[in-house]
Amino acid sequence: MRQLALCVVALLMAERQVSAYTDPGSGALLWQVLAGGAVAFMFYARRFLAWLKRNKRAENQGGE
Repeated sequence: MRQLALCVVALLMAERQVSAYTDPGSGALLWQVLAGGAVAFMFYARRFLAWLKRNKRAENQGGE
């Protein structure tokens, strides 16, 4: 098991040439994904907070 771990570490540390290309629109796509995620989070956070307020209000009215 130790030999396998050493082999994996050695392969990860080995230097090799990488031929990668990133499209100029990749940055815009990343920002779009982040912005969409933030808007979705705010939407569901607002719905969750409204649900909590309704439950708290119903709990307070039922206890009186």
